[in-house]
Order: sequence, then C-alpha cells, then structure tokens
Amino acid sequence: MKRITTLLLLGAALLLFRGEVEAQNLPEIDLLNMELLDRIEPITTEEAGGTHNSCWGYVAPDGHEYGFFGTRVGTYIIDLDAVPIREVAFIPGPQSTWRNIKTHGEVAYISTENRTVSEGAGLQIVDLSTLPDSARLVRTDTTLMLSAHTLWSADGYLYALGTRAEVGLNGGALIMDVDTDPLYPQRVGGVDIRYYHDAFVRNDTLVGAAINDGGVDLVDVSDKENPQLIGQIAYPFAGTHNTALTEDGGYVLTSDEIGFTKKTMKVWDIADPDDPILVAEYTPDIEETIHNVRVRGRYAFVAWYTAGVRVVDMSDPLHPREVAYADTYPGPDGGFNGTWEVYPWLPSGRIIASDRNSGLYLLGFDNVVAGSVVGSVQDRTSGEVVPEIEVMVEGKDPESRVDGRYYVGGIEGEILTYTISAYGYRDTTITVELDGEMVRDLLLTPREFGQLRLTVVDAESGEALPGFSWGIDDLVESRRSATPSMSVDLPRGIDYTVIVGRWGHRAERRTIRLQEETTEITVALRRGYLDDATLDLGWSVDTSDNAVSGRWNRIEPYLGYPRSDWIHPKREPSGLEGWIFFTGRPPLFAPPEQDDISGGASTLVSPLMDLREISDPIIVLDRWFVHFERDTVLDALTIDLSDDGGRTWREAWREIKGKAGWKRVLITPGDLIRLTDEVRIRLRASDTLGNILVVAGMDNFELLGRENLSVDDSPGMQTIPAQLRGTALQIEMEPGEHTVALYSILGKRVATLFDGTTPGGSTILTPPQNLPAGTYIYHVSSPELSYSVRVVLR
Repeated sequence: MKRITTLLLLGAALLLFRGEVEAQNLPEIDLLNMELLDRIEPITTEEAGGTHNSCWGYVAPDGHEYGFFGTRVGTYIIDLDAVPIREVAFIPGPQSTWRNIKTHGEVAYISTENRTVSEGAGLQIVDLSTLPDSARLVRTDTTLMLSAHTLWSADGYLYALGTRAEVGLNGGALIMDVDTDPLYPQRVGGVDIRYYHDAFVRNDTLVGAAINDGGVDLVDVSDKENPQLIGQIAYPFAGTHNTALTEDGGYVLTSDEIGFTKKTMKVWDIADPDDPILVAEYTPDIEETIHNVRVRGRYAFVAWYTAGVRVVDMSDPLHPREVAYADTYPGPDGGFNGTWEVYPWLPSGRIIASDRNSGLYLLGFDNVVAGSVVGSVQDRTSGEVVPEIEVMVEGKDPESRVDGRYYVGGIEGEILTYTISAYGYRDTTITVELDGEMVRDLLLTPREFGQLRLTVVDAESGEALPGFSWGIDDLVESRRSATPSMSVDLPRGIDYTVIVGRWGHRAERRTIRLQEETTEITVALRRGYLDDATLDLGWSVDTSDNAVSGRWNRIEPYLGYPRSDWIHPKREPSGLEGWIFFTGRPPLFAPPEQDDISGGASTLVSPLMDLREISDPIIVLDRWFVHFERDTVLDALTIDLSDDGGRTWREAWREIKGKAGWKRVLITPGDLIRLTDEVRIRLRASDTLGNILVVAGMDNFELLGRENLSVDDSPGMQTIPAQLRGTALQIEMEPGEHTVALYSILGKRVATLFDGTTPGGSTILTPPQNLPAGTYIYHVSSPELSYSVRVVLR
C-alpha cells in the first residue's frame, strides 16, 4: 500500500503556493490525487508526553482560514493562510489523550476526558475574535460538565457526547444553547438513551455512535427538551465510533474502530428509519482500522489511522469508490497510529488532517471523480443470464456475483482491464478508459464439455481400489467414490489439478487438460498413511464428546478477524492456502471465543492403521493449540494411541498451555503400544469449565519408516546426477537456465531454491528452516532435463 504515486496538479492557483513551501523540507508521503501543501508539528509527541489527537477548522469573518490541533497538553491554533503555516496561539488544557474542538461564531469550545478540576477540567471557551494576533481562554465551565469525549456544533447548539454521570445523561448527548450567549452556554436538554462516543447532527436529526452498545441511534432533537428515538441501526459485534450523513440525508456512514466487526466504512440506507439496510462497505485494506468519516458534497473524507486520509466518492452510495489518498504514516499498516481526524470544509478546498505521530497536515485535493462500468452477463448461445460470475480487475482481489450483473469502479480517466469468468464459459477480458458511469453488457461463449474417467489402483499389486476420495483444486471439494472408478463432466481446454487419496495409501496429485470428449486416467496409489486434510479420508469426531462448541472439522483456515493469528491459523503450516483439521468454524469478524471449545472435550479420531509390517514407524504431524493457562488440571491437548481399534488408549503426548503457532510433533508408536492392524490415533482438546479460550488444529499427518530416503527410482522419477547430503541436495548442473523447487508430497510448491542461469558445476541446495517434518520432493528442471529427488525431513 505504501507506494509513491505521481501527483495530479491542483491547478495554476496552487502552483505558486506549492513552490513557496517546498523549501520547508516537507516529508515524502504516499499520495494519490492529493498534494502535501504544508505540515507543522508545534510540539513533538515526546514533548507532549504522548500522541497528538484531533483537529478542526475555522474561518474568521474576514475569510482567513485557521486550523486547531489537539495535543496531550493543549490546543494549538494554526494560521493556514501563512506561508509557511504557523502557530498563532496556544490554549493550554488538562493532560488528556482525547481532546475535541468545535466552533460557533467567533468562539471555540474544547473538551477532554480529564475530570480533574485542579488541572483545568470542564468545557473550555475560547474567544477567537482577536485572531490572527491571539486567542484567549475566556473561561472554563465546570457547571455544565467536567468531561466529554467529543463535541458537535450545529444550528446554534453544542452537543457534548460521552459525558460522565454527573450530567445525568447515561453518557449520551448534553445539548447546550450557544447562540444566545456563545461565551455562556446554557443547558437546554439531552439524549440519555445510551452512551455516545460521537454524534453527527443536521436538521434536527442526531445520529449517535453507540460504540460500546452495538450500533447507532437516529434521534429527532427538534424538541431539545424531549428528544425522540426514530430508528436504530444494529449489527453484530459493532464498535461504532463515528457517524456521518450523506448530503441528501438518505444514507448513514459509520466507522467501527473497535469490536469484532470489519473495520470498514459501512453505508446504511435509512429511507425507512425503522429498517435501515446495509448496502455497501469499503476499506482500502481489511487489516486497516478506520477512525472518523466526514462528508463534503459527493465525497467522504476518512481518517483511517495508518492508511492516512482516504477520499471516497459517494455519488453512488451502493458503490463507494476511493479516488484519492494521503498516507501520513510511513510505518507498518494496522493499529492506531497515523491519521486521527480530517477536516474537509475549508472554503479554499484545502483539507487538514491530524496525525497522532507527526503533526498537522495541510493537503490539497483536485476533486477527481469516480467512474464505473456496469453490465449484464448472458450466454451467447441461449441469451440466458449467467448468474454466478467472477470479476477480476488487475491489481485487485476478485469478486463474485450471483445476480448476473457485474460492476467495476475506479477513477474517471483510469484505464482498467477486467476479466469476467464463469464456470463452463470462456473468459472475456475487457480494457476500458473510465468515462462517467458506463454500461457494457457482455456475452460469454460456452465451452465444450468432456468427460474425465478416473480409475484408482494399488501401485504395488495393480488391484482396483474402491472407496477412494477425490477432489479438484478450486472447483470440486472432497468427494467419495464407492467404486474403483468415477467420472465427471468438465469444460475442455482448462488445466485441472486432481487430487486422489485413500486411507492406507498416499494421496497423489495429477494435472490434466481435457481435449477430447473422453479422457481416461489411472492413478496408482502407493501404500502408506498421509493426510494433509485436502480430502476427507475418514477421520471422525468422537460421539462421546461433551463439548457444547468447538467440534473438530475440516476447514480452509482464515483469520476470524484481521490480525487474529494469536488465536486462529491464517494458513496451513507451510504458509500456503489449503485445508486443516480445526476445532469449530468461527464466523468471520467474530470475537475469538465464538465457537471455541467450551464445556467439555472435543476429539478427532483417525481411521484404523495397520502397522504390522512397518519397521520402526514414526508418526509426524503439525498441531495448533491455544490455551491461556487457567485450569491446568482438567484442560489440555493430548495425543493418544490405541492398538485395539479405540477400546483402550495410551497417552503419547500432552500439552497444558499453548500459544498460537504450528508445532511439529513426532511420536514413535512402537515405544507405547503393540504394532497391530487396529491402531488409531486421536487428538483430544478440552475446556472443562467453559470459561477460557481454547482452540486446536492438526495438519500434515504422516506415518514414516525411520530410514531416510535418497534418490527415488519409482515410476516418473529418473536416476540423476545428484545425491542427498543429509537433507540438502547436491546436484551437478550443466551450464544454462535451471529451476529447483521443493514440493510437498502432494505436489504443493513450498519453496523455490534456485531460478536462473548458472555456469554449471556442483551446487548444494538446502531446504528452508522450520518446514514441518514429512516427505518432500526436490524438482530440478532445465530446457534439456527434468528430474526429481524425494527426501524425508524430520
């Protein structure tokens, strides 16, 4: 995300101004369609004793523009028309991380959350009439309130949000008349439905952000003494920090700073206040945290912490489109550093933004607008709608649609290349230059289908193997065939990766392309035990388990919410996307305790294994276990073995306290049980009292013989000029281009060890550190030769 983008100029009127301030050695920040005009940091975060906070704008009666900049020790007033911009006044205040400033007429009002009267708590009232020479703190009112998290000024009234108990409003909105006598506000009413962290008021409608209580209140405040609730917006795991209305009043924009909902800008249709509808969401990056959103005209100006200032065109509320940004924070993405507040309403069109770490920024924006392409997708032959499509835009994540229509948005004048795909059809790729709201319907050409016939046999005996499992990457999840053969119809001319497995045999992958009406393949499976959870090979959940949630299942790992890898695995142990066994299936963006193990034990049990003819076997697997130690007597993750089909068990491994991360486990069954044809293994995790976070996972189960394997002469492998040095590969390369990659036993590339031109000679290649134990394949390819070497890593 942090890239330097060529700027679009703001026009001749700003060129001179920009040239004059370039000599101020402005920092280089990441910009798109915005310009850094100036920056000031009147007090560093070290001097302030902490980070900076809010900002606001003010226009004097003579049209002069000023900015207010909140710090931990007070409020700085900045002359924005000076070159360079400069501090003209400082209003000291009580020490506070949160400081909020609003204005009415020639008076500023400042609040903090510091309630210490001796330090200056209360509502600060500042006379601005003598600017630019000075500004004066007239008084600090402690009769109305001692503290408030935020303020809002509208129509001659000042609203204080997040007030404390002494004002008797449940942390809601204290309403003060500041029009009659701006230096002496008078309480005229309040909203005491629940705590509001912030609120937006326009035309007697208050939109309150109930950050701790699950959503938004729409309140009619036309009668200040008797406000009426007219609607509510509620959504799961909400942490609504801030709200805004679009210019037409038809949509509410919300920002979620906390909670387990996505930290997106959410767009709510409030045409019916009794039934608000979520119609769109936007984020520049799902791992970024949003803070405040402000609306000017067609644009939402969003303070998005480490993503900086984001400008989103809201002319089509159903499709928010980012058209500009200024990333004021050069550090890593995510968290609560960076841009805190943005003020977009200065008559000059300039924008100010406060960065918690580096000061107040003055920005220009050239008012670029969004463009889009929309259209329907139909079958070229039948004319029928193709409902399920995938839209892929270069440089962006793909999106799926199920309504037979597509939408592609961006900045007007931007050249976009996008591809529409649908199962059974040929892809269609379009390149357009966005010019307003464009309509382009598309016709997709159906592909011809062919039939894949698959037969599975034992590699040693050649006997047919019924009861195998199969799947096709990204198309068909695991299925079971009761007979040794199966068939499936697939579109021709596409490469498919078919994976075939059976418990007691090692799974194999094949890449195929159907060119004919019928394609027949036979897959020979070698005997052994290997399961990376890609296929359902028969593991089961113990029916005697008493856990009320967190049962074992096969899932594709994902983060329950951004940066939750201290609880949930983001990927399988190799770092790639794939399948794992995991306890529970927590919903996206839910609290971590959703569907964790609670109230008992959850057990995953393998099918039977025959270990009678395996010399000195070793079991290798990767485990994931999170258990924040509280009950170390009852709760644990254990791995147990049975030699009688599961009637009796012997503990082989135990872990009481676990932290997130994949951990390799090696077990030697022969040291614990008899090597029979009724061996099973189980993983059992528990949260007996149900009051603590417990999750577990397992992947890459493999049963190995103790001997290391060197060059493999099995079918498909060639005897090559190479040998193993422990786990490293020593190869004799001919001069020229070579690629050496390391694959898992199921054909997934886990590392590229060499890719380029070599003068030839002996080369030693070493696998990456911390790979899970198991069987891997070195694959060496060059224009003249391709060969593989199989190796076991412990």
